[in-house]
Amino acid sequence: MSSVQRQQEKSLGELLVQRGRLAPEQLEKALSEQQRSAEPLGKTLVRMGYVEEKDVLNVLKGLLVVTFRLDKEDFAFEALFVREIIRWQEINHLPKMPEYIGGIIKYRGMVVPIMNLAKRLNQNPQPPTDESRIIVVEHTSRLFGLLVDKVEAIVQLPMDRIESSPALLHGLDKRFIYGVGKYQESLITVLRLENILESVPVHEQLPETREQE
Repeated sequence: MSSVQRQQEKSLGELLVQRGRLAPEQLEKALSEQQRSAEPLGKTLVRMGYVEEKDVLNVLKGLLVVTFRLDKEDFAFEALFVREIIRWQEINHLPKMPEYIGGIIKYRGMVVPIMNLAKRLNQNPQPPTDESRIIVVEHTSRLFGLLVDKVEAIVQLPMDRIESSPALLHGLDKRFIYGVGKYQESLITVLRLENILESVPVHEQLPETREQE
């Protein structure tokens, strides 16, 4: 196997690790086994019982993301988190919230905290406009609204066009970065939304989770 093919196979394994479908130690064992068997890494992983065939296919075909703008920069995260995209609306401010939590809105009978994503990512927040949107997302059974300057599209990014990012990009914490993808002529910073949301303890401070009937 050539060094180029070897690197391509290893990249597939690393993508599976990034998606949480494969443990790093399993990848090392599979790469060693693959050297012996000379079969494609995907087949080795499935044969060893580390992943299912559908996991390999999903990684190979690409990452479905919602793309949006923050201060003229393009960002994205996995579309599987998205419940709905709604127009910007007035936000009810609450005291004792983190600076990047603008307040709350009522959404389909529930009280949902609104995160100013630009502030959360140490970007330059812009005043709301007619193009501003709130992306309602769900993670670990909790809802958040993410305020962004503009939603662009939902697209499929081929995995071979997503590269691991440097330690810091756009001043972002490296924990928040999945990679940098190319779509058409644009470079898109793909975020790890789960890492952005997991350390936000605001739900415990909300007055109600549902409106009174």
